[in-house]
Amino acid sequence: MRRFLFLFTCVLAAACSAADASTVATATLAPAATSADSCAFSLTWSLVKANASGAPTGYLVKFTTPSATLATDTASAPPVRVALLRPAAPDSVIVTGSVAAMRGTLVFAASSASAVCRSNAMPLPAPDSVRIDTTTLVSAFIRPSSTLLPAGDSVLLTVYVVTAGGDTMPSVKTVAWSSNSPAWVVHPATAATAWAVNVTAGASGGGGQTLRLAFR
Repeated sequence: MRRFLFLFTCVLAAACSAADASTVATATLAPAATSADSCAFSLTWSLVKANASGAPTGYLVKFTTPSATLATDTASAPPVRVALLRPAAPDSVIVTGSVAAMRGTLVFAASSASAVCRSNAMPLPAPDSVRIDTTTLVSAFIRPSSTLLPAGDSVLLTVYVVTAGGDTMPSVKTVAWSSNSPAWVVHPATAATAWAVNVTAGASGGGGQTLRLAFR
């Protein structure tokens, strides 16, 4: 009977020791301040309360990736921060933070949380070979459409085109200019813009002549 009581007492003692091994609860690993070339995370947790055997003397904290241990340290309270270089695009790496209560040299069960360190998104290059499609032109006109010029005066003419979408823009094609009178000199001969000059000497007394130019 005494032998049975002794064994029962040992079982109770073992059960009490197991209950003293307090587990950290609710560990959280959240992003902290970051930079363009690194990730940073902050590990927090709920403090373990003292039990019949006493309070924790500290916490053992570890940060790991699937291929390496980033840091191992002890702390008296949260938070604990860790930083690492971002992986090259398009890779990412999982970071796990674990924390366990300690009493002296004894380390009890740990709680952990994970987060992802992602590479920076690589910007796409600007589109190249950008051009205006002039194959959808529906009409064209000259500005100014007409003008009154004394002899010796000139005016710059510009051909504008209207696209199928309703946009108006200066023509990017060459233009063959023509005139209803040899008195008007137009140069250059083929361009989207041209200078017209009134060289009719007798027109100045009448206030000038009306410009009548065409293009094709």
